[in-house]
Amino acid sequence: QKKDAPLPENIIIPENNNQKDFEPMPVKDLQKRQETLLAIDDYNTHIRNQIIPNGKFPSGLFVRFLLTIIQTGEITKYEIIEKSGFAPLDLAAELAVKKAILDELPAALAANPPYIVEIRIIPKNKLK
Repeated sequence: QKKDAPLPENIIIPENNNQKDFEPMPVKDLQKRQETLLAIDDYNTHIRNQIIPNGKFPSGLFVRFLLTIIQTGEITKYEIIEKSGFAPLDLAAELAVKKAILDELPAALAANPPYIVEIRIIPKNKLK
């Protein structure tokens, strides 16, 4: 292959540009990976839009959770992995997680359940 010739569509050159250790990834796999990344981004946005703590809280606070979600969208397990330091927000965020009603997992995520994700819950209503 000539040095200036365009690369075939089905490969990506790795950052280290060491082609002898490189196996091309078929376009089909790249498309599937891109679909999965988009599904993750969309679903994580959906989660953040559904889990909103009730109340008004000081700005700049958040609570970080690790969620386990099954295909139906049910949160079967959660763990607070970082508290806000403001107990009313921590409690409100935990209650919001318990009461959350999520959509079913998108097909790209449901193919390998459960979906385990770390999410940061930021209150929308802030104290003035």
